[in-house]
Amino acid sequence: MMEALIQRGATIARAAQSQRLQQIAAQLGESGVKAQSDGESVAFRAPGLARKWLSDPLLRFLSARPA
Repeated sequence: MMEALIQRGATIARAAQSQRLQQIAAQLGESGVKAQSDGESVAFRAPGLARKWLSDPLLRFLSARPA
């Protein structure tokens, strides 16, 4: 029973993470950064991305994820 609860919690957490990554990708897309999310990660492309990384806390948050 406990294993089922842990599995359910993990499923809910993955769904919430996927939704938040899609929101972040959409928000950054509005600022000119090309973002693509597959539900587990987000890939970015943009000219001057390093400069944007320094000024945008969303990019720093995403890149701080442990490997």
